[in-house]
Amino acid sequence: FERFIEQVLGRKDVKTYIVQDWQLRLARVVLSFFTLISVVSGLIYTAENSVNPNISNYFDALYFAVTTLTTVGDFSPTTWNGKLIVCASILVGIATVPAQAAALVEALIDREKVRNGDTLPKKEDSVIQTGN
Repeated sequence: FERFIEQVLGRKDVKTYIVQDWQLRLARVVLSFFTLISVVSGLIYTAENSVNPNISNYFDALYFAVTTLTTVGDFSPTTWNGKLIVCASILVGIATVPAQAAALVEALIDREKVRNGDTLPKKEDSVIQTGN
């Protein structure tokens, strides 16, 4: 891989860094949360901008998305499209973020086990059988 990067970049001082499993999982949780917030903000802004006086710009929609997905929001959508967007985003948030957070915690526990000198069992490939 280093030779490939050296050829692409034309540099000889390329270093390879090993990314740990917990780092990937942390990035996945953070990116999923920010992607969900961004998409919901844009959809809410599009659906509610012309009819809801509480959502007059993107930052109002961003505030709405953050407060709705993390707590009980200050105001509610007025259109059916807005209500459907909120329902779908809550369901996606409930399904996505906790599952990835659990995977992150598992990776952090594995990291601590390795630091304490324990050996982790090798992960085997999953096998799916179909048919008779």
